[in-house]
Amino acid sequence: PPIGDIEFISPSYASLVRDARAVPVFALDAPYPFDHEQLLKRLKPQALVLSGGLDIPQEAYLPFGTPFAPQLLPTTMEKIQNLRVLFRRALEVNLPVLGICRGFQFINVYFGGTLHPHIDGHRIDGQVTNGVLVHRVRLVHTDPLYHGMAPGDEIDANSLHHQAIDHFDPTVI
Repeated sequence: PPIGDIEFISPSYASLVRDARAVPVFALDAPYPFDHEQLLKRLKPQALVLSGGLDIPQEAYLPFGTPFAPQLLPTTMEKIQNLRVLFRRALEVNLPVLGICRGFQFINVYFGGTLHPHIDGHRIDGQVTNGVLVHRVRLVHTDPLYHGMAPGDEIDANSLHHQAIDHFDPTVI
């Protein structure tokens, strides 16, 4: 089953993970260094999913001395270190990896890309649905990922963080 870095999980997200016949794993909250090799041997995953979560700390991608963005709600550098080790191991064994939201931002940073530490208006105060802060977004075009939806349809999107990719490293794709 795929394993995932789930820092913040709602009951609906956990259900979707299980519905996909996958197992959410919370191992990356363990103290660094974590025994990722044992985790991979025991679970024998078919893929690694790096999900969304709190902000990536600035020290993970910006030069020392860069002014700190006070709006950040960063995850710990210990967790980033665990992600680096697990991600590197997944690459070494050719394990497919999917980065979702902060997970994709992490992959970009891993390969040398950078982030905008704070984008005004990106983290939108909305309503709490199933324990998750969400806001409404309107689809502007169709895609097979949005099966059964059309342009103009509105869906809930989470509002956990407010970072965005600045320099994109093409190695990511």
